Amino acid sequence: MLLTGMYACSLKAVAHPISLTDVIFDVREDHVRVRLGMAAEDLVLHYELKANKQYRIESDKLKEAAGKYREFLESRLQLRTADGKLLSSDFQGVNLSQLPDDGVLQTELKERWLNYHWKFHAPVKPQFITIRQEFGESQPASMDCLLLHNGFLAERARQLVSGESYTLELDWE
Repeated sequence: MLLTGMYACSLKAVAHPISLTDVIFDVREDHVRVRLGMAAEDLVLHYELKANKQYRIESDKLKEAAGKYREFLESRLQLRTADGKLLSSDFQGVNLSQLPDDGVLQTELKERWLNYHWKFHAPVKPQFITIRQEFGESQPASMDCLLLHNGFLAERARQLVSGESYTLELDWE
């Protein structure tokens, strides 16, 4: 019994972190507005950022990582037309207002969110838009999608895992 207890105490608890993003897709007549929200924790895991002596991840490091992560997101978030053509996008900005100047406590990494904004150029009144994410590079990734058409809920929310696609059919009548 004593040996079993010692063995159990020597085992490490291994957690498999998962990247969770929350994305709103709003399909308009000739473009798609995209807001992608993610916890600061994703940046810490992806770039292996370390806390300082006050158990904070420095704000400057998080902001620098957020800039780098934008490229990662842009290369792995895809929107396509019915004929499979990849839509181009214009980056509209990132909201970093939830990152305090003195950094983020390790215990608050899941509570502090960043929001990236893009405008994807679409053909006029597309009949279908296909969404795909491939964020799962170093860890599993799940993306919760809210699908809007002209600002109104188009259908129920979806969850896409990395490598999965979903096609939204649009009725312009």
